[in-house]
Amino acid sequence: LKIIELEDLKILLAYGEHVMAALITEESYGILRKKLDQLITQFESRYLNILPHFDGSIIEFAPTKALVEEIFHYERVF
Repeated sequence: LKIIELEDLKILLAYGEHVMAALITEESYGILRKKLDQLITQFESRYLNILPHFDGSIIEFAPTKALVEEIFHYERVF
């Protein structure tokens, strides 16, 4: 499953070896798919030693916000 369409929204799904990511958007742009895949790749690479033994604690992943901002260059609208 790579996309879920829900009324006006699309939920793009991407899968890695240890994680899954979802991006909610109004359009299914190819560039967003590539960026989501890039995020998965970089995230799994960055946390390679943590993910196989993930215990539920997310504190180690706090720097991920900067990674998301770097890849997506988003502006907060809410």
